[in-house]
Amino acid sequence: MHPVLTRILRPVVKGLYRLVLKVKRLIRRQRRTRQTAPRLRGQAAAVRIIPTVPASSGASSAAAPRWSARSLWLRVCAFFSEKGWWKKWPALAGMAVLATAVAVVLILALPGAAASVVMPPDGAYAALVNVLPEATPSLTPEPSPSAIPTLPPDPPETAAASPEPVPTPKPTPPPLQPGMHDERVIEIQSRLMDLGYMDNDEPTDYYGSATKYALQLFQRKHKLSVDGLIGEQTWAALFSKDAQPYTVKLGDRGTDVKEIQKRLKELKYFSGSITGEFGEKTEAAVKAFQKRNGLTVDGNVGEHTRDTLFSEDAKPAKTSSGSSGSKSGGSNNSSGNSGSNSGSSGGKSGGSKKTGSPATNDPDAAKVDALLAFAQTLLGKEYTRGGKGPNEFDCSGFVYYCLNNSGAKSIRYMTSGAWAKSSYDRVDSIGDLKPGDIICFKGHVGIYMGGGQMIHASSSADKVVIGSVTGSWAKKNFICGRRVVY
Repeated sequence: MHPVLTRILRPVVKGLYRLVLKVKRLIRRQRRTRQTAPRLRGQAAAVRIIPTVPASSGASSAAAPRWSARSLWLRVCAFFSEKGWWKKWPALAGMAVLATAVAVVLILALPGAAASVVMPPDGAYAALVNVLPEATPSLTPEPSPSAIPTLPPDPPETAAASPEPVPTPKPTPPPLQPGMHDERVIEIQSRLMDLGYMDNDEPTDYYGSATKYALQLFQRKHKLSVDGLIGEQTWAALFSKDAQPYTVKLGDRGTDVKEIQKRLKELKYFSGSITGEFGEKTEAAVKAFQKRNGLTVDGNVGEHTRDTLFSEDAKPAKTSSGSSGSKSGGSNNSSGNSGSNSGSSGGKSGGSKKTGSPATNDPDAAKVDALLAFAQTLLGKEYTRGGKGPNEFDCSGFVYYCLNNSGAKSIRYMTSGAWAKSSYDRVDSIGDLKPGDIICFKGHVGIYMGGGQMIHASSSADKVVIGSVTGSWAKKNFICGRRVVY
């Protein structure tokens, strides 16, 4: 309907518009004429009647009436000023009504075209049909071409360079907090184990209390804020090439210092109070222990000093009677009064695979069943560095507690390094292990259950768990097995 109205009515509107323009020109000329000619008064004086001469009379063409634009306009004005003209000329009145109706229909049918064009006062119809008005005489002279300022030519269009794709920024990972599971924790635990701040174990993605404690030890060593959180400064220092390995020295304080003081006191090197502060008396006791056991005498407790301090081969201080004493580590009874909550399962001392004789006897089945059944009752118990039961364990404390409390074997406390260097019967291959064997890794120890599994206190998982001994970590860090139940 819209295109049909446009095609039909466009010529009508154009004609009306041109008629209006002609009437306007006539009005302008009439106004200029009135300014110079005497004003006609009355309707009779306004119209000059010229007698019509018949053509058959032979009169010349000069005697014919003159139809000027002015006389036409005066006749039109006189006609419309006459009252009741629409009764005499109904056809003309009908055409006027029709033209008005057409204009109204166009205004309603073409609102978009009319609204999108800013219409000047004299160009309503032209804007309505979207045509430009024809040139009309201008009352003001047009400027000469020389007076029109010349604009500089437009610069040539150049092909717009295709914008490079903007990479979508990766979302910032959330900060690590204790209790979270995050892939970044695996990297953190591995680094802490390499530096000796965390007991060696297969890393996990769990940020537990053992990981937090190891971070506190690292922060203490590097003069950072000791909060156990992995902030920007701690992360940068941990993975720096200047990161220092774990040692305990003069001026340090913490639970690990308490463990060292307890062990030194048990071996008769330290007689002071167990305060957890590494003072001058503690340093003197460490130096005396290092000298007695053939270690470098520097007063610092590093990996080798700690492994020796908590091993079954640690030599006690000489007594006034001159006896050197027996091997330390406490009694062999099941109470486990071996001394300290050492936390000495850390470090990566591997020991020799050649100590002890090759295992030839099969384990005692009844004792093995009792040992494994008791060990499984401790699943989920919390991991604590230096813990030896009944509710908190580290790896060597867990093995010690299970053997002595299940009735399988009464042994003295040994660290993971001491287990690897012990004189118990040796198993050189993971495939030759039997249930109940003690499986030794670099810096870690557990109880073999059979079927490629072991039960152990895991520092990375932060609790007692059942793990695999067939993965890459186990194969890389395996030292030997020790058969104690037979």
